[in-house]
Amino acid sequence: LAAGTTVRATWSATLMSVSSQTLGANNTLSFVIENIPPQVVSPTDPANGATEVAADKVIRFLFSEALDPSSVTAASFVVEQPAGVPVAGTIALENNDRTIAFTPTVPFVAGPNAVQVTAVHTIRDLAGTQMGPTTAANVVTSFTVDSTAPTVTFQFPSAGQTDVSTTAVP
Repeated sequence: LAAGTTVRATWSATLMSVSSQTLGANNTLSFVIENIPPQVVSPTDPANGATEVAADKVIRFLFSEALDPSSVTAASFVVEQPAGVPVAGTIALENNDRTIAFTPTVPFVAGPNAVQVTAVHTIRDLAGTQMGPTTAANVVTSFTVDSTAPTVTFQFPSAGQTDVSTTAVP
């Protein structure tokens, strides 16, 4: 049935059960076929424009409703670094099929080349409604990976210190 179609079913008061009980009154049920597209619920994780993101960060997009698993593929959820260079990884649905999770196979490259993530308009909900009819409906986010190495800011006992108690606590 087409989106926006009203479906109506009516049961007559004379409808009888196997034990000869009648319904007693007419009953009607009606509903409209959904045509609201799934939408990314903001913010994505990591957030658009985030910096110093862990190189092995799992990327998650939360949607407004459950998605059709067959519509969530490497072609509809694209991860690139830099733009145009696909990142290898696995895609899974979480949270009752409302969240797309991408786990990179190898860590993202640290530095100025942003990771770009695109949820393509062909992703569908369980009713078959796409995110949008054109690429304008794509959702794009990007972030940069942490490139600062950790440094030691405190050391106890000091380097070369002698006669340190075995019970010393920094």
